[in-house]
Amino acid sequence: MSNLSDTIEYLLKQMLDANEGVIEFTRNDLAQELNCVPSQITYVLQTRFTSNLGYIKESRRGGGGSITIRRIAFESPQKHLAHQIKNMKESISQSEANMLLENLANRNAIDEKEKILMRSAISDQALEKVNKMNLDKVRSSILTNMLLMVYQIHSQRGDK
Repeated sequence: MSNLSDTIEYLLKQMLDANEGVIEFTRNDLAQELNCVPSQITYVLQTRFTSNLGYIKESRRGGGGSITIRRIAFESPQKHLAHQIKNMKESISQSEANMLLENLANRNAIDEKEKILMRSAISDQALEKVNKMNLDKVRSSILTNMLLMVYQIHSQRGDK
């Protein structure tokens, strides 16, 4: 793992895989287990387990306070792709876009080649001539259009 956030994300996703897409834990217990501060857990939950990435989070206060994460189950990879297109943010950073693409690939909504091509097209390097104030909006527009095209191609092929 490249950093602590990656480690926390990996562990939570492993737990989700092992527990049919639903986990419950306390932030403090997980932080203690990973030898980190609870705010690091909060950061990962806020950035890597969003509804846009296919997760529902619930927090309960009192009694130690627990957090429940549910992986949204889509009927098919195509339905997941449609959900992502419909819920695309107007502005998206390179790291958010990369997480979204990784999530789509992990759920078989896009293939590895499509993920690599899209990452390349929306990278800061590819968009270096775009005004910095508009960069994340342009990235979102390009990504949305690319996902729409992939959706159309997959639909024409009869992918489910």
